[in-house]
Amino acid sequence: MIVLKRIEDKVDAFTGSTQAGYKHGRSCGDLVWSERMLISVVTRKHFQYHKMGIDMSRAFDTIKRQTILDLLVKAGCTDDDLRLVRLLLTNTMLKVRVEGELFAVFESLLGSFQGDSLSGKLFTLVLAGALIELRHRLAESPPHIPNPPISKEGMPLESAYSDDCNFMNVEKESLEAILPIAKEVFKEFNLFINIEKTEFTHVFLAPVGETIPGRDDTMLRGNEDWRKSKILGSLLCSESDIAARCIAGNNAFYKFTKIWSQQNISVTRKIAVYEAQIVSIIMYNCIKLSDRVPKARWKLLGHILRSADDSPAALALKFAVTTNCKGRVGAHRKNLFKIIVNDLTRRGPEQGALGDWGWHDLTIWRLNVKF
Repeated sequence: MIVLKRIEDKVDAFTGSTQAGYKHGRSCGDLVWSERMLISVVTRKHFQYHKMGIDMSRAFDTIKRQTILDLLVKAGCTDDDLRLVRLLLTNTMLKVRVEGELFAVFESLLGSFQGDSLSGKLFTLVLAGALIELRHRLAESPPHIPNPPISKEGMPLESAYSDDCNFMNVEKESLEAILPIAKEVFKEFNLFINIEKTEFTHVFLAPVGETIPGRDDTMLRGNEDWRKSKILGSLLCSESDIAARCIAGNNAFYKFTKIWSQQNISVTRKIAVYEAQIVSIIMYNCIKLSDRVPKARWKLLGHILRSADDSPAALALKFAVTTNCKGRVGAHRKNLFKIIVNDLTRRGPEQGALGDWGWHDLTIWRLNVKF
């Protein structure tokens, strides 16, 4: 953990914005969102693109440790950083278990051992080195891919989450030209692309009236092959993904039927199990729980502000703002009004009045409100 904290900022800068794996504030949800946004352009505009997802064999196990150290130097790490990483990578002793029997200990000289906090960071460092070299070669020779990998129209042409790398282009031929060059470059970094498992996906919207070949009774639009394709566990098609999540969530829910019916288990504990075992499946790669609650609270506030001025909820809110009752001394417990004020403040107090959302005369930020 100490070594990770020492080098992570430098390594993150080296791996760049296309890599979302093993980074603070980044996740596979970033790439799913990006893909969905491109698909939204496909569904709204006359636009289509191709995607190539490359598969690497035993990625973490093949990288050379000297390559790790060389790239740490390029990333700007100090001599002390290198000594610490070298110390952690040496004397890696392993045993092989076959049918329950452990064999003799041997020293591993390749790979970034998995299961600790540092290995993922070191792997993405090596992969970034390969991708930087690949971008350089692709920019100088056919298919002449821009470096950085962004099209002149602003479309991202590359993304990665750990060892899952995707290349996008409006022309499939360009992606096919990338593959042999990528294989050669990656091999120089002791990374091996499995050509047979590399997937090509054509994201497009079929013309109205076109049928699936050999099935004249089924329209192709809404049944294009890309809708069944996955990225990091999520289907590219939102409708299909939501349906699949609901099925998986229901299956998970019924596995805990005995818990739901137990009288000696508290409601609080049941809700905790529900959130951990069911909601986590349904909401995988989505909005975080910490974002869901403020969003729901924000929507409810909008509903209140649009309601009649004399409704109980609107009157209570107005009273909370305007009352002249003396304030209590000392720190106060968290309360709804203060939470709402904090929500509004975070969303830009300089932008103004609650009247923008339907309340006529009052502006929470401009009132001298004492909590």
